[in-house]
Amino acid sequence: MTEIFTLMALGAAFGWIFAKAMEPSVQSEWPNIKIEEVSDIDNIRKKILKAENELNKGNYFEGLNIFRDLKHELTDYKDKISASERMGIDSSIKLCIEHISEGLIKQKVYAEALTLLEEALAISPDDMNILKKIVRIELALDRKYEAIVKLQKILRIDPAFLDGYRRLGKLYIETREREKAIKIFHDAINKFPGEERVKLEMLERIALATPEGHSARLQNLKLWAEELLRDRNLSKAEEVMEEARKIFPENNLLTVQLSKIQYKMGKTENTRKELEKINIQNNLEGKYYLGSTYFMQNEPDKALKLFNQIINFETELSQLREEEKINKLRSVEIPGDSGAEITGTYHSLLYPSIAAAGEIYRRRGMIEESEKLFLEFLEKGSNYIDEHILTFMSSLSEDFKKKGDEREHYWKSQAEKLGFAIERKKHNKDSYEDFWLRFQPSEPSPSDIIGEGGMAIVYRGRELKTGRPVAIKKMHRQFCQDQKARSFFHNEVSALEAMSRPQPHPNIVEFIAHGISEDRFVFAMELVEGKSLRDKLLDGEINNWQQIYSIICQTCDGLQRAHEDEKKIVHRDLKPENILITSDGTVKLTDFGICRVSSLTTSTRQHYQRTRSFVGTSYYSAPEQYPDPFDGNLPPIDHRADIYSLGCIIYELLTTQTPFVHDDPGIVGLMHQRRNVTGSTPQSIVPPGMRNPLLMEKLSPGKEEKKELDRIVMKCLQKLPLGRYQSVKELKEDFISACTKQSNR
Repeated sequence: MTEIFTLMALGAAFGWIFAKAMEPSVQSEWPNIKIEEVSDIDNIRKKILKAENELNKGNYFEGLNIFRDLKHELTDYKDKISASERMGIDSSIKLCIEHISEGLIKQKVYAEALTLLEEALAISPDDMNILKKIVRIELALDRKYEAIVKLQKILRIDPAFLDGYRRLGKLYIETREREKAIKIFHDAINKFPGEERVKLEMLERIALATPEGHSARLQNLKLWAEELLRDRNLSKAEEVMEEARKIFPENNLLTVQLSKIQYKMGKTENTRKELEKINIQNNLEGKYYLGSTYFMQNEPDKALKLFNQIINFETELSQLREEEKINKLRSVEIPGDSGAEITGTYHSLLYPSIAAAGEIYRRRGMIEESEKLFLEFLEKGSNYIDEHILTFMSSLSEDFKKKGDEREHYWKSQAEKLGFAIERKKHNKDSYEDFWLRFQPSEPSPSDIIGEGGMAIVYRGRELKTGRPVAIKKMHRQFCQDQKARSFFHNEVSALEAMSRPQPHPNIVEFIAHGISEDRFVFAMELVEGKSLRDKLLDGEINNWQQIYSIICQTCDGLQRAHEDEKKIVHRDLKPENILITSDGTVKLTDFGICRVSSLTTSTRQHYQRTRSFVGTSYYSAPEQYPDPFDGNLPPIDHRADIYSLGCIIYELLTTQTPFVHDDPGIVGLMHQRRNVTGSTPQSIVPPGMRNPLLMEKLSPGKEEKKELDRIVMKCLQKLPLGRYQSVKELKEDFISACTKQSNR
């Protein structure tokens, strides 16, 4: 759509130029033009307007043919036509070719697409987009050597194009030019100094290029997987370990590592299947993850047996000297090279095993046995931090409270201490004091305040070292001891941090840093210079289809990043106030304070369940975000709740009104749930085309356009999640397809 508006502007510019050519003042600048030549130029002007009209209709073939003819005709007038005018014709030809070639590539009509793209490349020899498309086609046609030439050119133009190194090296391997492959991978390492992930990937590729590099490749794959785990890219880590296991299918250690990754991804069935089919007698890590799987699947006897094996192993170790202890740990396949690493890995298995076994005893009513294990944890594992342990200790405190036992207070205080330690470790290694060594520490002046809510204030700041402007969000001190307020704060930090790794997304506000102390919480994020969508709507600045189309597509892209498998973040409060728009039209999603993150601990999820409270903003919230009227519990909420909210926003963009309008937000909530309001028949949502037909006609003048938009919006707003789009990607594809159909009519 943007490209079409650009072409309209280009056509208008040409129209002005040639209109000026007919004025006497301009004719005087072209004294050598004869009357018949002026007539020819006027005909050229008419052809440009005709070509422009074809482009506006999406008829790229027709537009291309007219522009090609124009280019030939202008040859006779090259001394009379400015360079910018000639460039305009060339740009139009290139744009038509790009559109046509994309369609041909999708239809796998590669030869014709390649011919067209070569023509476009002659116009713009260094156009990266065209070069990349040509490489795609040449690879599809198995023209390896031609693709190599184009990739070499791409890397000369853009030496920082990492995928170019990958593809070129792979082609060198396929054409048996291994030395060139190794060289190009080394070039990539040198081009990205300090990028550890790039280095590990390229080392793996170098090993692959070496015939005898099997074992080296395996080692590099393991290192790469560990790096991916640190970056929380679990799906890629799983893929890498699967590849490693193909090299050594009988290696049980690789199976354990793969199972560990799958456990972290929530694939407990996979973990169980993989570990049950191998011998884990001498692998404590395998025992821990299998035991944890049994624990999660409510098979406590099986889990307790494995946890106790890990706990009892500590007794054997305590009787050995340090050197003997390390050798003993090595005998049961504890990962690590140094004694400290091996011991650290074992403790990371031992302490949660103690906690899990203690929780099993507690659930069986064996509170004394449970307390014994937790006392052992406090004695031995005070440096180990785990949210499950916090949950279990809190539960133990509740058990003693029910019995009227004074030990309730002891375990409550231990849980509070551990909870604070978890908060500091989880969200940034920076303390509150360290945070202000990095960022401007002054209290904000009124002019620096960006926004202020009930629990926090957001104001402008800057990173002292770089001078980078940032937005600083600081929780009001009186809320820092409130558990619910802290959970909102930590949710937002966790979500933004996850979505900013391994690199920030253009449509989500970037997380930068975080600081915490016992009574203060603060974090820094990207400063967005612009307005919220709400402010733009109120100011009447959203008034054309181009704006609406761009906002919808970019919002979809941001949500898709949040909903990715590795992240599974549900915003739960998507509304115009939380959609920021920069001065150049870039959309930024923000305010993930009440989001649901897949990695939330059991305790946090239970907290939300116990509160039995509505989460979100009533005018934009899905029906499932309201407590069940019979038992007061919140129904399951997943990413489809955000799709419903986005449907409400699209509805408002098309009509200037939300689907339901009432002064009482509670009544609006009932309307969304389609429950009776004051005894009346439950209200249904009126399609946007019926709610504000005049505005809809202005934005999309045809009947078919309104029908398509109505259909898309109403599918988003289905009461049952199963009836909605099942992914943001599906929604966006349907929306773009509908818009494309509209432009082609």
